[in-house]
Amino acid sequence: MLIKIYFDGLCQPVNPRGVAVSAYVILSGSRVIKTGVGLATKPYSDAATNNVAEYMGLICGLKEGLLYSRRAEVFGDSRLVVKQINGEFKVKDSKLLRLNAKAKEIMKGYDQVSVSWVPREENADADRLTKHGYRIFLERGNLKPVCDIAMELAEEP
Repeated sequence: MLIKIYFDGLCQPVNPRGVAVSAYVILSGSRVIKTGVGLATKPYSDAATNNVAEYMGLICGLKEGLLYSRRAEVFGDSRLVVKQINGEFKVKDSKLLRLNAKAKEIMKGYDQVSVSWVPREENADADRLTKHGYRIFLERGNLKPVCDIAMELAEEP
């Protein structure tokens, strides 16, 4: 079975050092089979950036996707992340270097995987989830991590 994974991230109200929220949506055909939204890293920390949030959405979506299939098409609206994952852009930031390596490590678990850029309009569900997660953080003052490896991975030195 081929699944589709859409990922997104945001850092609000400022980037960097805001609240970094990540999300992913996994589909089988047109049916949503799994979603995830949560903190990408500790709020207001040096690691809290939009790019870290985007990478964490990708990483957690890929990790969860392996529970459903070994074949995936992955889509995100971050040109930087997509081009870095595909080797079109060099990764210069040390935080992103670790995240890029982790995403590629997880991708090795797939028999077939591609990562493509899409306009924000085609990534609307993941985009909506990140905004919803940020609203929950504002209302409650907290939010769970997007997945079990998110917080420590983003905070590693």
